[in-house]
Amino acid sequence: MRKIYTIFFMVMISVLSYGQNVGDIIITEIMNNPSGADGGKEWFEVYNTTGADINLKDFKIKYGSKTTSNHKIKSDLIVPSNGYAVLGNNEDESTNGGVEIDYAYVKSISLGNSSYSLGIVSPDGETIIDEVVWKNEDIFPKPTGKSMSLMVDKFDSVSNDDGANWEEAIFVYGDGDFGTPG
Repeated sequence: MRKIYTIFFMVMISVLSYGQNVGDIIITEIMNNPSGADGGKEWFEVYNTTGADINLKDFKIKYGSKTTSNHKIKSDLIVPSNGYAVLGNNEDESTNGGVEIDYAYVKSISLGNSSYSLGIVSPDGETIIDEVVWKNEDIFPKPTGKSMSLMVDKFDSVSNDDGANWEEAIFVYGDGDFGTPG
């Protein structure tokens, strides 16, 4: 009986420390085509669907169009319980369109304007926590200067796979683009 408790305890620590359940973190907003040149102004937002903080350190950002690449999150990135974090390619608000970034992946990722895949993968590389894939022929919004925002009543890892559940942002932020980062 003691072995069972020990095994259970070890499994719980593993699950809680990495939050590796599908849908614990979901992608809720994507600024893949800011006004003007994209360089340094792209970002995306994630939401923690659980009742506990999740540290995304050592998780991977999966991205690409025809091939899949990964970027390992190298520092602590706490996504608060039922809260948001913004990841972007430039943390300087004076040059990134006025966005407060929680984690900068420093231009190693350039989000596609038409066909692209973006996901969060567990540290072991085995579990895709969430992924959004948009293509030219899909019904995902493809605005310029506005983020693609997941409808609030669709905040789960299945609903965000459907382009019909995304809309163009309507609120102005920072230097004049539309979105609600964070």
